Amino acid sequence: MKRSQEILTLSAAIAILFASSAWAAPQQMGNGAKNSQNRSLAGTCITDDENTCLPQSRWDNSRNWRNNYQQGSQANCTDENCSSLELVEITEAEAITLAFMREEEKMARDVYLTLYAAWQTPLFANISKAEQQHMDQIKTLLDSYGLPDPALEEVGVFNNSEIQALYDSLIERGSTSQIEALQVGALVEEVDIADLEKAIAETENPALERMYTNLMNGSYNHLRSFVRNIEYLDYTYQVQYLPQETVDNILNPATVSRGIGINSNSSKMVATSSQFRPLIQNRNGRYNNGAVLAKDNEVTLGTSFQPDNSHVGQNADLLTMATFTPADSNNQGMYMRDKTGNWQQWDGDLNNAVASQTQQRLNTNQDIDIYQGLLPAGRYQISTGYRLQDGTSILNGQPMDFSVE
Repeated sequence: MKRSQEILTLSAAIAILFASSAWAAPQQMGNGAKNSQNRSLAGTCITDDENTCLPQSRWDNSRNWRNNYQQGSQANCTDENCSSLELVEITEAEAITLAFMREEEKMARDVYLTLYAAWQTPLFANISKAEQQHMDQIKTLLDSYGLPDPALEEVGVFNNSEIQALYDSLIERGSTSQIEALQVGALVEEVDIADLEKAIAETENPALERMYTNLMNGSYNHLRSFVRNIEYLDYTYQVQYLPQETVDNILNPATVSRGIGINSNSSKMVATSSQFRPLIQNRNGRYNNGAVLAKDNEVTLGTSFQPDNSHVGQNADLLTMATFTPADSNNQGMYMRDKTGNWQQWDGDLNNAVASQTQQRLNTNQDIDIYQGLLPAGRYQISTGYRLQDGTSILNGQPMDFSVE
């Protein structure tokens, strides 16, 4: 990635914010670059020792970017923001899948609750809370469509006989040892990812596609956490359900996440098959979301992505937006990178987002250079993507989320 004085102006922009705890004028950001290349950073997406937070966004419309990203690692689909979507008619097949996913997420939660009671491993308690959030998201859509809820209150009891049989076998296996319990957790996430991939492929309903994408990005995080714990106990993780290549991509520190689509003119969600792979790297290697980087170590940030198949060959503007919260502060600033490489203030409205590159022909694989150099202390959340001429914006569904200390 080419280093340039223009790219280094992000350090200047954030240095001004860090010093004043107030938004600097765009002109000040650009002019201060020469004297502000050696500032630092801190804060993190981590919400527990196992880094099981879900840095997901809630794309209700083009104007809520700031509110969503202020929620950061805890941002999920709530009753209010899910129901605010303009729902399209749901098919019988989609309704059946939605009900199945509700019980499958309950199975995951119940497995983790039961295995936590057996082994007192904190990871199970932490991820069970995330699975409850997944259940709640699905319940919101079931209610919005007036569909019955198949999930029973009692832990470990299910309407679906296949899910019941799977739960029973998982608990039997996970009760034999702690390592087997962790293997069960990883298997649950592999199965969940496969079912979510199938659900996404079989729907064109934007609300369902968005929710399933959020759930799948969460399952990516959970699988990484289980594998990390398995390897900590000196075991090598063996793929149990998904293809080896799929699991390798998920476990790679360069996290792959599905895109989120929205038309900023109509504020309607848009289904998309796009995929994003962020780059967070310094001289010590590549990092995943939740990383805490050293302030005296230059960082390289970028994104490679595969556009939606239907968008390949079209001209699009490339977008890069960032929020920054200084260390020891709750004052969050929002910025967008323009085509000169400078970072301007941003109001969080996608309609007002300037392009970092204009009218780029989309190839099957596309790269966006974001930044190279030192950064000031604080938490960073960065979203990238592209905007078509009809106002459709495709952004990474799981923002880059890291800190520097």
